[in-house]
This record gives sequence, structure tokens and C-alpha cells, in this order.
Amino acid sequence: MKVLDVAFSPISLSWCKARKAEGWEGLIQNLWTGGYAGNDGLKSVARNNLTNAKAAGMKIAAYANASPPDWWSIDIQIKEIKANAGSMWDQLENIAIDVEIPKITLARVYELAGALTTLGKTVNVLYTARWFWTGHMGNSKDAAWRRWKLWSAHYDWNPDIDFAGSPYGPWTLADVVGEQYQGTTNLGGVSVDLNIFLDNVKGGLFDMASWTPGQEARIAKIEKVLDLLVAEDISDDALEIGLKKRFDYLANSSQLVGRITLALASAQALQQAGKLTSRLNLLTEIETALKESLEMINNPLGHATIPGMRAELNAGRY
Repeated sequence: MKVLDVAFSPISLSWCKARKAEGWEGLIQNLWTGGYAGNDGLKSVARNNLTNAKAAGMKIAAYANASPPDWWSIDIQIKEIKANAGSMWDQLENIAIDVEIPKITLARVYELAGALTTLGKTVNVLYTARWFWTGHMGNSKDAAWRRWKLWSAHYDWNPDIDFAGSPYGPWTLADVVGEQYQGTTNLGGVSVDLNIFLDNVKGGLFDMASWTPGQEARIAKIEKVLDLLVAEDISDDALEIGLKKRFDYLANSSQLVGRITLALASAQALQQAGKLTSRLNLLTEIETALKESLEMINNPLGHATIPGMRAELNAGRY
């Protein structure tokens, strides 16, 4: 799914309709830079941008930068995020957390995600980039970060998700739901970033997958308990990881469908591919998707000592 990311640029309804006709199906609006630098600029465009995108038939979502501990309180952050969204606040279902300000902490990201979740928003996606994660986060592999699926900035100007070639943090390719593959780009006189998202993965920013009502209720309960426990005691790593493992297991079943769907789509494209290099690339994509499917079944967290989906089922823990 092709998605545009906009921050300070104003976009009109006609512009949105033109982009929709070009195949851009979604728009993500920045609602908070983490501080007041540029906040007036966001406030002046965010509501109208979201309004026009939705009116043009595009799917909408938003993102907000988490402020470091010595910046703004959670109350101020939430106040500005809501104010910048304006009347479109109630129309937003999904908000991603942007992690790219030095000295940000896991506790602060959990705090912002928890506050937004309490207000009824789905906060399942984290945006960051390899350069930031390795340069400012020590390439942290703390499993607690896997509470979020990954929207990765990787400027290779190629609309695909190729995280496996340059991984970072605790995430695996199965955790990645989107890639920002091209930075500031002029489309019809407006500066935007270009993204590709999986739209068949449960919990993504643009989620077209579906659970049964019973599964939805079960996941909601797990997420609520997890957020409360983390907010109460962020240092209780063992309990946090244990609860998160349960949620990861439930989410993996949907991601498994996504990997197999990708393999099937690539196989269909292979039948029509012309150049040898194109066919070889598609074969590689099929091989990778099927390999990841097996890994998720046998070892979803990428660790030899942690049981995968098959072991969980055999042990009767699901």
C-alpha cells in the first residue's frame, strides 16, 4: 500500500484526489515534533490535511514524536497532539510513535503510547531509522521494544520492505509493517515522504486484516493489562516480557498470513516477469517470505531458547 507522510505542507482536496488517482492510498500526518519548535506550523495545516485526505478517499493515520524525559510532560504532549488534530481527532484510529530525538527512553515512549491508548487510539507502530537506533539508542535489542511493530526509514528509493538486509534493534523482518523509502519529495508542489506499507498485517497503521470478535476482545484485554503493568513498574522486565510474549504469539498468526500472502503475490508476479534479474529477485522474495513463515512457526522471537508457535500449541498454552 502506497502512503504519503506529510508534516508542515498544506494539501488541498484536489491535490489529495490527484494523488489518490496516482495510486497513493493513505496519508500520515505529523501531529507533534516532540517540542514547540515548528508546532504552530503543524497546527496550521494538520486538521485540514487530514480532512482533505479523508474526503478524497484516502486512509488516514498520524504520528507523534515522543519527548525526552527532560522536555515536556505527558499532559502537555497530549494537549498539543489533540489540539493539532483539531476536529479530526475523533476520526483518527491509529497513531504511530516517532522515535528519533536523542535521549529518548523506553519509559517515555511507553508513557506516550499508554496515554494515547487510554484516549482510545491504537498505538501499535513505532517509527525510527537504523542510523538513529545504532547512533543514539546503542542498537538496543531489549525485547520490550517489540511491543510495537516497526515503520522503518530506509532511503533506498525502492518501494519495498527489505529490512532483512540491514536489520537493527530487536525487530525481525516479520515485525516490519512499513518502510519510508524516500525522503522529502515534491509531488504536485507539496513536500512529502514516500512510504510502502503492508495492509494485511493485524496491528499495522493501515490494517485491513481482521480478527474474530472474540480474538479482538482477547487482544484488547492483553494490551490493556500490559500497558498498566509497564506504567506501574517499567523495571519489571521478566513479567513485561512474559506478557508481551503472549501478545506476540497472537499477533504472529496474522503476520504469518501476511508472509504467505507476500510469497503468493511474488509467485504470481514471477509468472509475468521478463528480465532474468527480475525473476531472480522475485525468487529471492519468495524464498525469504517462506523462510520467515517457518521461523515464525518454530521461533517467532528469533531466539533459540524461546518456543515458537508450534511449541506453544503443543504445550497447550494457547
